[in-house]
Amino acid sequence: MLEMSEIVRDFALAFKAVDDAAPKGRSKMREYKPGIGPLSENEAVTKALEWLRQTRPGTYSKAGPKKYPGSHQTCDLVLPGEWAIEC
Repeated sequence: MLEMSEIVRDFALAFKAVDDAAPKGRSKMREYKPGIGPLSENEAVTKALEWLRQTRPGTYSKAGPKKYPGSHQTCDLVLPGEWAIEC
C-alpha cells in the first residue's frame, strides 16, 4: 500500500515540476509571474497528476478525480483501492 508520506513527497515534486514549466496566466484582479500561481486548484492537481503518470506510471496511471457515489461532487484524487484525497 502507498503511504501518505510517499504521496505527499510525489506531489511536492510534481508541483515543483509544474511550477518550473512556468505556465502563464492571469486572474481578473492581477497578472501572475510565470509558475503554478495562475492555475486553479483543479488545474494544478491535473498537471501534477499528468507529470506523475509520466514519471511513476505504475503508481499513478489509474489515479484521478472521481465522483462521490450518489453525488454531483467530485473527489480531487482517488488512487483506486487505496486513497481518496481532497486537495
